[in-house]
Amino acid sequence: MKYFLIAGEVSGDKHGAKLIEALMKLDTHAEFIFMGGDMMEAVGRKKAVLHISKTSFMGFVEVLKNIFNVRKNFKVVKEAILREQPEIVIFIDYPGFNLRLSSWVKKLDIATVYYITPTVWAWHASRIKIIQKNIDLVIPILPFEKAFFGRHGVEALYCGNPVLEDILKFESRHEHVVEKIAIALLPGSRKQEIAMMVPVMIELANQMYGESFKMLKADNIEGEQYEKLLIANRANNIQLVGGQYYEILCSSKAAVVTSGTATLETALLGCPQIVVYKTSGTTYAIAKRLVKIKYISLVNLILDRPRVKEFIQDECTVLRLKQGLEAILVDGQAYAIGTNEELRKELKFENASERVASLILEKFGN
Repeated sequence: MKYFLIAGEVSGDKHGAKLIEALMKLDTHAEFIFMGGDMMEAVGRKKAVLHISKTSFMGFVEVLKNIFNVRKNFKVVKEAILREQPEIVIFIDYPGFNLRLSSWVKKLDIATVYYITPTVWAWHASRIKIIQKNIDLVIPILPFEKAFFGRHGVEALYCGNPVLEDILKFESRHEHVVEKIAIALLPGSRKQEIAMMVPVMIELANQMYGESFKMLKADNIEGEQYEKLLIANRANNIQLVGGQYYEILCSSKAAVVTSGTATLETALLGCPQIVVYKTSGTTYAIAKRLVKIKYISLVNLILDRPRVKEFIQDECTVLRLKQGLEAILVDGQAYAIGTNEELRKELKFENASERVASLILEKFGN
């Protein structure tokens, strides 16, 4: 079969690449076209029709600023779908783009799959109707989402979380690290997050000069963007590190993590963390009115209680981060290990990508 996968951000590119690998094993005649990034290009052995370097916009204001690029991206993908005539379109996260596109795709009588579903449980619940109308197979990656969709008349099939799959694969290849020296800083994977969070993290490190810090560079962001900020703020105790993401977290005694998938990865690796998030005042004001959730980190959302401390917007000050970080440096390790064990029980399945691929073939295979 011919598959068209659509991912718009780094995490979607990563999970899309694993899904391509899994589908290749089960469907020997598979053909892949995709909007994605370097990982999907490497596995699919071809260029993306649209690379995620041109698609990753974060926040209401930022999307509006890039509205002409967004429209251009829609045109590129639509033309590719019409040209390639896929039998299945697989939407991966990236809801602002994918939900809108799904209405158009459905009119072409193409099978549709949504993998890593939108957070309709957090805000804009009306999107459930779009999913119900336009998506043939709904596959969430958070265990509580299956029941939520069910309550709203949408059958959703949970196959596990690909992050746990990644962690288990990593652990099978690496020995347990005993010595933990530095503190990890994870500012995010979008340009807007880097611009907002790196200066805060640098100031935090400067306030804790006796500690050693390692800042993890996102693969899709040029090192120059970080280095300019590090040099300008005289961050002498921060080492910028690219790659070796999980290795660094395993060897860190604590982490400061921008809210996102990284919070779940950090917890599953047993590293104590504080979760941070800051955006433009306008974007936050809009989000605060629309988003109805108790927590912002995936760890707390999955466990439905505050297992990691969150510092959001006005609370994301250097003084509060320093206090929160110092607290987990004292007694956070045992708490992190317990959180890790709880999360693994909640996430259940270990081979998410293979289960998703099997489900797609079972439903749409000839």
